[in-house]
Formats: sequence, C-alpha cells, structure tokens
Amino acid sequence: MWHFLKLFFIQHYMWLSSYLVLLIVMNVLMIVDVGMLAVSIWYVNCIMGSIIIVTIVIMCIKDYIKYHHTMEIKETTGYEQQYIRMFHTLLNKQEIVLQEEKLQRKEIEDSLLAWVHEMKSPMTAMHIMIEGNHRLEKEWLRMHLLLDQQLHQTRLYTIEKDSLMKPTAIQPIISQEIKALRAWCLEKDIGFELEGEYPDQVTDAKWFAFIIRQILSNAVKYSHNGSQIYINMQGQLLTIKDEGIGISSIDLPRIFQKSYTGTTGRESKQATGMGLYLANKAAHQLGITLHVTSIVNEGTVFYITFPQENDYHLIKKQSHTST
Repeated sequence: MWHFLKLFFIQHYMWLSSYLVLLIVMNVLMIVDVGMLAVSIWYVNCIMGSIIIVTIVIMCIKDYIKYHHTMEIKETTGYEQQYIRMFHTLLNKQEIVLQEEKLQRKEIEDSLLAWVHEMKSPMTAMHIMIEGNHRLEKEWLRMHLLLDQQLHQTRLYTIEKDSLMKPTAIQPIISQEIKALRAWCLEKDIGFELEGEYPDQVTDAKWFAFIIRQILSNAVKYSHNGSQIYINMQGQLLTIKDEGIGISSIDLPRIFQKSYTGTTGRESKQATGMGLYLANKAAHQLGITLHVTSIVNEGTVFYITFPQENDYHLIKKQSHTST
C-alpha cells in the first residue's frame, strides 16, 4: 500500500502541487483584499479542502484499481491504451534485437573457438620442430600464451558449464606449468623453489592451471636474470614470490582491471593487460581469492587463497548428514 501511495504522489505531483498553490493564493487574497474581509476564511478553506480531498480520493481509488490491473489493456481507456500498445511494441522490437545480438555473439565465439582449436595442430608441430632451440621456443611460448588467453577469455562466460569441481592435486599442476615455461626460464636463468605441503583442494584443474599460468608467466617476464621464484603452500594459502622489478604503488590497485598494463607494461610494449584480469575473473568463479603485495625493485608476492567451504563441501556434508 505504501508503495502504491508513493507512486501515486510521484505520478500526480503536478496536480497536487497546483491544488496546494491555488489554496495558498486564495488564502493570501482573502487576507490582503479588504473587500473579502467579511468572508470566513475557515469556511472557504473547509469547502475548498473538502473538494480537493474528495478529488484526490477519487483519483486514488481509480489509480489503485489500475495499479492491480496494469497488464490488462481492457482496464485502460483512450491514450493509455495507445501508450501501452506502443510500450509493448517497442519492448518486442528490443527483445528481437537482443536475441539477434546474442546469436551474432554466439556465432563469433564459436568461430573464434574453432579457430583457436585449429591453431593447436600447427602449434604442436612447430613445437616439435623447434625443440632444443631456446630462442625459438621462447617465441613459440609467447604465441601459445596469447592463444591460451584468447581461448579462456571466450570460455569465461560459460565457466559454470565448463568447470568440474573436485578434489585436485595442486603440486602436479604447478610443476607442469613450470615445465611449460622452461625455455623462457633457461634464457633468463630463472629457478624455482617449491616449499611447504600441498594438500588437495576442491577446484577445477583446468581453470586453476590457467590461473597459475598467468601468474607464473608474469613472474618470469618481470624477474631479473638469475633470480629465483619461490612457491610455498600451507593449508589453504598458496604463495608465489618473485625477485623481479615489482609493481608501483600507483599500479598495484589496478592490476586486475581489464586491459590495464601499468607503467611497466607500457614500457615493455609486450603486456596485453588481460592475463591477470582473466585470472582474477576465473578465480572468483572458483571461489579462489587473489591478493598481491609488491615492492619496486624487490619483487612481488601473489597470495592464492582457496575457500574453506564451497558447493562441493556442502553437498558432501549434506549427504553424510542424511545417511
């Protein structure tokens, strides 16, 4: 009821304001005009007030009836019917345009996915042919990472359908991603140190590997030659620390923004600004939290926190409780 009254006053505020102004003007005239001193102000106010109140009540009742039959055109008359017909016509046109845009976007996504998958075969053949040539392997790796970003960017909108949450061994995934960066690491003489325990975590192996890939590739890219990258895991917390050039305090709050390359990225002209953005988006969908600290010229630390509870845990608890 209060919602209706609020809408009523918003809809008819011009009329209600006009009634109030008219009443005030008439009272002022009766006070100022000497010829109207014999007329009782209270009497006139009562008459006018009663007429206004009755008018407002009638309008309110009519609008209240329409309020409960908004979707029925037969309850309206005249120009209101035309407005409703126009509204429905415009709404239908917008829905048609929206559906067409969705179909076009789906076609573009499908063709892009097909192209990326087609690129995998020549990329695999190229990798076999250039194996052992670290310089060419590095360039191949850069192409591979860009294609991988594009593939996961396209799939990110349907990550719910594309993910499989289950207990996953974390250390083999990290080791595999380190191995994939071998050529780059050999060129820069970068080593890895894995410490701590790596308990299984409930996550999607493919999407978690993508997140690790983005973080490790950034760590290698911005690390100094001959430096180390330290990976440690305790409980739900996984940390990845490098000894690279670091991130400035100005850039740090924005590193997860789309297409933001930062000061370092603009200087190197190799950053796309998409890797960490996509990694953060995917992490959010998996219930993983990413946090970063950094000191310029000393290095950067990524903190990857797995959730204590997620849908998988809740389902398991419910099944145990029911049994």
